[in-house]
Amino acid sequence: SNGSAAVEAYAAADALLLGSSVNAAAVAETALALSKRAGHATPGVTPITLVCAGTDGRISLDDVLAAGCIAEELLRLERDPAVIDRILADGAERAAAMAAPVLAEVKETVGFLDPHHRRR
Repeated sequence: SNGSAAVEAYAAADALLLGSSVNAAAVAETALALSKRAGHATPGVTPITLVCAGTDGRISLDDVLAAGCIAEELLRLERDPAVIDRILADGAERAAAMAAPVLAEVKETVGFLDPHHRRR
């Protein structure tokens, strides 16, 4: 499909997000968070490229409208940089919560002790 060709063409990108008008907010939030985490924090300069796959080698109106929705959301989010900080903090908290039980199991399996654990 055209989408597959577009994904293949940009496979070497640092990050590749697939977006539509339905997930425009999530794509914009993730793109800005990834950009900030990569050190692109210059106000007004965020290296994000929106690519429309098209249909049969031609421009597709629904792709252009979806890209417009994502671009609008990017602009809205960039007006309030604290939003991205909150998104990153929330993501870090969720990742830590998901990783904690796995990390505890690994430490127990490998034999690491909790630093607060005292031997008797």
